[in-house]
Formats: sequence, structure tokens, C-alpha cells
Amino acid sequence: EAPYLGRRRRTRDGGAYLGRSGFPPGRAGGGSARASEPARRRAPSTGRARRGTRYRAAMPTNEELLRGWPIRVPREVSWGQMDAFGHVNNTVYFRWFEDARLALFHEVGWLSTMEETGVGPILAHTRAVFRRPLAWPADLVVAVRVEDVADDRFTTLYRVVSAGELVAEGDGRVISYAYREGKKAPIPGAVAKALRAIG
Repeated sequence: EAPYLGRRRRTRDGGAYLGRSGFPPGRAGGGSARASEPARRRAPSTGRARRGTRYRAAMPTNEELLRGWPIRVPREVSWGQMDAFGHVNNTVYFRWFEDARLALFHEVGWLSTMEETGVGPILAHTRAVFRRPLAWPADLVVAVRVEDVADDRFTTLYRVVSAGELVAEGDGRVISYAYREGKKAPIPGAVAKALRAIG
């Protein structure tokens, strides 16, 4: 090893001071009170989580939440849709359900056949389950799908998502109704076929 050429402390008898291990301070193996720069660097991460550390699972996207929902209608929350509690009033969700339902009727061609036959849809009942509050400003998507298509009725299912979260769900029963006669009527054949295909 090359001789130590730095400034040496001297003992009272004139000899050079060496560290506890016999090396001058600051040299390899010496009794340096200050760690060298490489030694002070943090060891590279191994990618493993520390014990007790919790990681939040990645939030799903709107697309993932609406997989299998064929009819989707984008909407924006307006300031006037909020109530005194600072979130969207529950009645607004039923309007969003209606928007999706009308998009469904348009998709299966029922609105055009209704003008010719007088037979169209009428809502028998509906309900909603509110999963989390929604406030302005926010973008959302309301989706609808169909199940249980019978001769004169079917069930609609609704889902409202925003920013990768499920906001609300709902369902409703739609009846085929002859508006000129004022009574129930079979769903027109082409409409029923389209409903079963789209559901």
C-alpha cells in the first residue's frame, strides 16, 4: 500500500498518530469518525415493500366498470343539480336513467315504430341505489342494459360511473303499451328481437 502522505497528527513524543486499527484516520480500515461518501449512500431499492407498508390497488377505469354495458351516455354535473347538502340531488339520477333509457329505445328502433303503430314503452317502476355522493364539477357516464325480455315487458339495468368509481345503480320495469287503446300490448317483433340482441 502506498505511504500515507497526508497531514499527520503527532503524539506528545513526536510519533505519528494512527487510528485504532493501525491506519491513519480517513484511510481504509482506519478509525475515521466520518463515513466515506459511498458508505453514506442508501442501498439501491430491491422493489420489495417494507414490512407494514400498504399499497392501494389501482383504481379501475370507467371502461372497465362498464364492460358488458352496450348503451352509454356521457353527462356532466351542472351546478344547479346540487342540493343544499352540496351533492347531486337524488332526483337527478332518475333523469340520467331516463336519458340512457331513451338512448336504448332509439337504438332498437322503438321510437320510430311507435309513430306508426301507436305501441310504445311506458315505465312501470324504477329505483336507484346511491353508492357515493357526486358534486360539481364532474364528468360521468350513465349506462343501460336489458334483461328478462318477455312478450310485453322487460327489465332495464342502470349504472352511473365517474372517475373510475361506481356512483349509482338502478333498475326499472318497462311495459309495452298501446297508447291509442290505453292498454298493454305485445312488444313489436323487430323491437323485441333487437332488445334480446342488445341485452
